[in-house]
Amino acid sequence: MWQATRAAGAGAEFLTSIASWTEGTAAQLLRQRWPAGVKRPSASDIQDRLRHSLELAAGGATSTYPEALEWARRNVIRELRKAQGLPPLPNPEPKAR
Repeated sequence: MWQATRAAGAGAEFLTSIASWTEGTAAQLLRQRWPAGVKRPSASDIQDRLRHSLELAAGGATSTYPEALEWARRNVIRELRKAQGLPPLPNPEPKAR
Protein backbone atom coordinates (compact mmCIF):
# COMPACT_ATOMS: atom_id res chain seq x y z
CA MET A 1 0.00 0.00 0.00
CA TRP A 2 1.16 3.54 -0.74
CA GLN A 3 0.37 4.56 2.83
CA ALA A 4 1.73 1.48 4.58
CA THR A 5 5.00 2.99 5.69
CA ARG A 6 4.75 5.69 8.31
CA ALA A 7 8.44 6.60 8.15
CA ALA A 8 9.06 10.34 8.35
CA GLY A 9 10.57 10.56 4.88
CA ALA A 10 8.00 8.34 3.16
CA GLY A 11 5.33 11.05 2.99
CA ALA A 12 7.75 13.63 1.63
CA GLU A 13 9.03 11.12 -0.93
CA PHE A 14 5.48 10.34 -2.07
CA LEU A 15 4.58 14.03 -2.38
CA THR A 16 7.74 14.64 -4.42
CA SER A 17 6.85 11.74 -6.73
CA ILE A 18 3.45 13.30 -7.52
CA ALA A 19 4.61 16.92 -7.85
CA SER A 20 3.61 17.04 -11.52
CA TRP A 21 0.11 15.85 -10.55
CA THR A 22 -0.28 18.59 -7.92
CA GLU A 23 0.98 21.23 -10.38
CA GLY A 24 -1.30 20.05 -13.19
CA THR A 25 -4.34 19.66 -10.95
CA ALA A 26 -3.83 23.13 -9.49
CA ALA A 27 -3.63 24.58 -13.01
CA GLN A 28 -6.86 22.81 -14.00
CA LEU A 29 -8.70 24.04 -10.91
CA LEU A 30 -7.59 27.62 -11.53
CA ARG A 31 -8.89 27.71 -15.14
CA GLN A 32 -12.46 28.43 -14.12
CA ARG A 33 -13.90 31.92 -13.79
CA TRP A 34 -13.95 33.40 -10.32
CA PRO A 35 -16.78 35.51 -8.98
CA ALA A 36 -16.09 39.22 -8.59
CA GLY A 37 -14.99 40.05 -5.07
CA VAL A 38 -13.71 36.53 -4.32
CA LYS A 39 -9.95 36.30 -3.83
CA ARG A 40 -8.49 33.84 -6.30
CA PRO A 41 -5.96 31.49 -4.68
CA SER A 42 -2.53 31.08 -6.20
CA ALA A 43 -1.35 27.84 -7.79
CA SER A 44 0.90 27.40 -4.76
CA ASP A 45 -2.12 27.72 -2.44
CA ILE A 46 -3.99 25.03 -4.38
CA GLN A 47 -0.95 22.73 -4.37
CA ASP A 48 -0.68 23.14 -0.59
CA ARG A 49 -4.38 22.25 -0.22
CA LEU A 50 -3.92 19.17 -2.41
CA ARG A 51 -0.92 18.01 -0.35
CA HIS A 52 -2.83 18.60 2.89
CA SER A 53 -5.79 16.59 1.59
CA LEU A 54 -3.44 13.76 0.60
CA GLU A 55 -2.00 13.76 4.11
CA LEU A 56 -5.54 13.42 5.46
CA ALA A 57 -6.25 10.58 3.04
CA ALA A 58 -3.05 8.79 4.06
CA GLY A 59 -4.07 8.88 7.70
CA GLY A 60 -7.59 7.65 7.01
CA ALA A 61 -9.10 4.45 5.73
CA THR A 62 -6.92 2.25 3.60
CA SER A 63 -7.16 3.14 -0.06
CA THR A 64 -5.08 2.97 -3.18
CA TYR A 65 -3.07 6.03 -4.07
CA PRO A 66 -5.23 6.75 -7.19
CA GLU A 67 -8.29 6.79 -4.91
CA ALA A 68 -6.49 9.14 -2.52
CA LEU A 69 -5.52 11.45 -5.40
CA GLU A 70 -9.15 11.59 -6.54
CA TRP A 71 -10.38 12.19 -2.99
CA ALA A 72 -7.87 15.00 -2.51
CA ARG A 73 -8.90 16.64 -5.78
CA ARG A 74 -12.59 16.45 -4.88
CA ASN A 75 -11.88 17.78 -1.40
CA VAL A 76 -10.10 20.84 -2.80
CA ILE A 77 -12.93 21.38 -5.31
CA ARG A 78 -15.38 21.36 -2.37
CA GLU A 79 -13.24 23.92 -0.54
CA LEU A 80 -13.00 26.16 -3.60
CA ARG A 81 -16.72 26.00 -4.33
CA LYS A 82 -17.47 26.92 -0.74
CA ALA A 83 -15.05 29.87 -0.88
CA GLN A 84 -16.76 31.04 -4.09
CA GLY A 85 -20.22 30.81 -2.56
CA LEU A 86 -21.25 28.03 -4.96
CA PRO A 87 -23.44 25.07 -3.97
CA PRO A 88 -21.64 21.81 -3.20
CA LEU A 89 -21.42 19.17 -5.87
CA PRO A 90 -23.37 15.97 -5.25
CA ASN A 91 -21.37 13.04 -3.94
CA PRO A 92 -20.60 10.51 -6.69
CA GLU A 93 -21.98 7.02 -6.52
CA PRO A 94 -19.50 4.65 -4.86
CA LYS A 95 -17.71 2.32 -7.23
CA ALA A 96 -18.53 -1.35 -6.95
CA ARG A 97 -15.53 -3.44 -5.97
